[in-house]
Amino acid sequence: MQNRKNKNTLSNITILIIGIMIMGGALSAATVANFTEGFGTSSWDQYTGKAGGGWQSAWVISGEGLFGQIVSSSELDRGGNYLNGSMNVKEGVKEAFFAREWDTSALKETGIVKISWKWRMDSRSFGHGDRICFQEGTSSRSTFNIFAYGTPVNNTAPRQFMFFDGDKKGNFDNSQMVDSGMTMIPGTVYTFTVTLNQRTKTWTAAISDGKKTVESQPLGFRSGRDISGELRIGMQAKAKIINFSVDAISID
Repeated sequence: MQNRKNKNTLSNITILIIGIMIMGGALSAATVANFTEGFGTSSWDQYTGKAGGGWQSAWVISGEGLFGQIVSSSELDRGGNYLNGSMNVKEGVKEAFFAREWDTSALKETGIVKISWKWRMDSRSFGHGDRICFQEGTSSRSTFNIFAYGTPVNNTAPRQFMFFDGDKKGNFDNSQMVDSGMTMIPGTVYTFTVTLNQRTKTWTAAISDGKKTVESQPLGFRSGRDISGELRIGMQAKAKIINFSVDAISID
């Protein structure tokens, strides 16, 4: 009799804990892209993939000069497939992004989303006219922006990752750049984590190179708009070929 009572008590506690976790969203699945399924359009975890798993669309290329392929050599995140991008610009300056939309319905309750990804520069040629760019949303309608330039900006050394502290009005000026304290070194795998707060229109970021981690203070959205749900990972290049890789994308 005592054993049956204990089992019933444990069952009730378990049900209560699960109920609390569901109400708090703890069991909600993250939207991920690990490129496990390789290249194709039959699975949402492929490149270019399709809608599903929290994604509203397949991967697309926005801009000119960027090409994508799935590779598994020179592992990026515990081995396996990852997305490799190549900016091939024969003349002038071009910018392009890997872009994908995700389901933002959960934001109605929480107002907060965390985005993380791993990234590596695979080319040593990165200089005048070149720029790395990560963002959510497009141009003046974006929320967060992280950059690294091939030449100095605001008296900082070249190749420094910089956070953009927006005015929530869509404006852009180099004076709004905040030095992260992390230098982009080709061949190094970086982990980026960005947390967006839709209610306050602010964001924070952390960058780790596996040895040290730098974190930002709260920064403003570039736009005063709500989170659009479009992740963009890209590059600007001037008359050269630049290769980079990305993997382990998670949006929660």
